[in-house]
Amino acid sequence: MSHELPSWVTYEQTGAPSGLPGEISLFRAITQNIPGAAVFVVDQDFRYLLAGGDGLKDAGMTPADFEGRFLANVIPPEQLNQALADYTAILAGETFIREHPVGNRFYRTRGRLIKGTNSTRDVALAVSYDISDERKVAESGHFDQ
Repeated sequence: MSHELPSWVTYEQTGAPSGLPGEISLFRAITQNIPGAAVFVVDQDFRYLLAGGDGLKDAGMTPADFEGRFLANVIPPEQLNQALADYTAILAGETFIREHPVGNRFYRTRGRLIKGTNSTRDVALAVSYDISDERKVAESGHFDQ
C-alpha cells in the first residue's frame, strides 16, 4: 500500500509550508550528511517524511524505501509494535535509546521530538547507528588499547 506525501510536505516543489519546522531542503541536507547514521523523520500519522544518511545506504536502502510511506508499510510486522511505541513516545515529548537487530546487523537508535514552530507540526526524529562491530568486540572481550 503506497501513499502520496501530503501537500504540506512538498515545500521544494510548491513553496508552500512544509510539515517540518524550517525548510524541508535544510532537513534533507542534514539527513543526507550525518556521518555513519541512518536518519528518519516521522510525522504524527506515523509516515516517514524524510530518510537518509550513510547508514541507510550501507544497509542497502534508499530514502525512497521510506519517504511518504507509513511505518506499517515499511517495518517488519514483528518489529512494528516496538517502532510504534518508540515514535509515540517521541511525539509525546519523550526521548529514547534502544538497541535492536535489523537483518544480521545491530543498531542503536536514539529518538527525540522536533517541536514545530508557528504553523508547522511536531515531528519525531530517530537516528540509528550500526553497532554490530562494537557488539562483536564487546562479546569477544578483546579490546584494542
